[in-house]
Amino acid sequence: MIISKKPPYSSTKADPEKTQMDITRLLREYGCSGVQWTTVYDRNEVKLAFTVEVEVRGVKKQLLVQVEPPIFAAKRRTWNPKAGRYDIVMAPNWAQSFRMLFWWLKAKLEAVAYGLTSFEKEFLSGVVTSLPDGRKITVGDAILNQVYEGRLALEEKAEPRTVESTVIEEGSSG
Repeated sequence: MIISKKPPYSSTKADPEKTQMDITRLLREYGCSGVQWTTVYDRNEVKLAFTVEVEVRGVKKQLLVQVEPPIFAAKRRTWNPKAGRYDIVMAPNWAQSFRMLFWWLKAKLEAVAYGLTSFEKEFLSGVVTSLPDGRKITVGDAILNQVYEGRLALEEKAEPRTVESTVIEEGSSG
């Protein structure tokens, strides 16, 4: 199990809107398009979706990728109008969450751009696919659901093997 340490980027000075622009620019610089943000802060929901063209077995395809930044919480001083005073509450630190997302995306995109890995390997869990009933789901969620339910059955295709042999005829002393 990975043990978490002190959450990173907690002291960032970059506000979430600036980091959203940084992420959008970063994605465009690496050839991604169709960048879409969904932010519903009242429900602690933030999603990023983008498309990218990849070549799979010689065929160009558009992949839709969806990711959600982690939600970091921090103590905040906020005005409580009912009590007429400031209260300390735990609230999402979106600046921190977005900086984490920015640096994670930057590392992955650089690894792909400079040949360390492929886009599919780095982003497969976030690729959006359709289920037989028409619902959209990420590959990661689809696979995890099957793993948790014990239904993931992967077939291993056997590679043909070549075995060298020598035929010895009966009666020869060979």
